[in-house]
Amino acid sequence: MSKVALERDIIIEESDNNYRVRGYVSISCSEIVDVELIEGFVYLEVRGRMASQKHHVVSFTISDKKRLQTAETYKFPFSFEMHDLDIGTYKGKNVNFTYKCEAKIHIEDDDIDKIDRSFFSKVKSFVTSDDSLKVSTYFHVDDSLSTYQIEETTTSLDFKTNFLMSFIASLLTGGIYAFLIPEFNAPYMVFGVFLIIAVIISIKLLVGNALGEVTMETLRDEDAFLCTIKKTKKFSLVNQYLYYQIIEKVVDDRGTSSSTVRSTIYTSKKEKISTRNNDVQVKFSYPEIKNIHSNYLGDVSIYWVMNLKGTTYLGFILKYQCEFTVRQRRQVLMS
Repeated sequence: MSKVALERDIIIEESDNNYRVRGYVSISCSEIVDVELIEGFVYLEVRGRMASQKHHVVSFTISDKKRLQTAETYKFPFSFEMHDLDIGTYKGKNVNFTYKCEAKIHIEDDDIDKIDRSFFSKVKSFVTSDDSLKVSTYFHVDDSLSTYQIEETTTSLDFKTNFLMSFIASLLTGGIYAFLIPEFNAPYMVFGVFLIIAVIISIKLLVGNALGEVTMETLRDEDAFLCTIKKTKKFSLVNQYLYYQIIEKVVDDRGTSSSTVRSTIYTSKKEKISTRNNDVQVKFSYPEIKNIHSNYLGDVSIYWVMNLKGTTYLGFILKYQCEFTVRQRRQVLMS
């Protein structure tokens, strides 16, 4: 007895700015088959230079019981909404966010053994553990109407160690230490490494305390945001400028050791600020690129960083830095 050939497909017809998605499942078979249920699922898949992630987004029923006649093609329409999404389709430097719509077709128990599954059995992804058949497709989540909105807060900027300053301090400390120790052996070398690290940390603390604290206050301003920098009176850096960056961070812990990759996906225009005034306000525009708001999802994060750079009288470039949060505000059209 020949098996029943069952062909199926899933089509996404429309994904609009209201975050409504419409489509249909197409099924045809060579003999009469009773379908018990067709279910729909949407997943967010996160893939890149780390362990892949799969997050369930929404479930829905496409069709209840239906008898499929011989050699006829049936279309089962469906629609679902995605208003609560925190991130849309995204293609980054080290990670991609994609959405997949999947349909599970449950055949009546009396008919399931009649289905030709010789091909399906070779491709595990086509047959689920509950003996239902599945079909899936990827689709794009349109974020053309979304806007950015900064989180209003006051944050302290952290002083970052200057590489050249640290390098010179390491050379001087290492040279003096090598001259003073009686011999080169493992204990002396280990102690020397710790001594160099301690000197670098001490220099960072001394320079940071000498320059004083810097804080940032963020405020909303329609389609932009305001950043107020508050410096102490003794803050003496020259040639100061302010800019922000958006960083993509991926942590890969698939091997025996973990590795982290950071990539800058956006850098704003650098704004020169006054060295005379202790309080300076700068207006920044949001990037035209969509969907790069602050987001933390497992081993993947997208975060915004404000940078304040200046030069000491000795020519060293020093940097202050802090993270700040920018949300995505979705606009839904009234239908």
